[in-house]
Amino acid sequence: MSFSALTGEGREALVAELLRRCGAGPAEGLEVALNLRQRDLAAAAAISLGEALTAAEQQLPWDFWTIDLRSAIRSLGEITGEEVSEAVLDRVFARFCIGK
Repeated sequence: MSFSALTGEGREALVAELLRRCGAGPAEGLEVALNLRQRDLAAAAAISLGEALTAAEQQLPWDFWTIDLRSAIRSLGEITGEEVSEAVLDRVFARFCIGK
């Protein structure tokens, strides 16, 4: 698969392939209920993905935009439960008194 950050050629195919590999289908008409924390994480992921795309379009070295991609993955992982930050664990323990 090829993608040109300069011309944008191949962008749609790249996005479709990334969605396919993530197990995501078309989101058109899909309704999802998110709590405030999840909404903020989704917004952070969208911002990070936008910054990664901008870095790619500016033909910056991979280092610059992979940082943004990893940030987006972490945010999405917190929504799905695959990545749990220390702050989330602290809130769970404080709120539900687990282990007492």
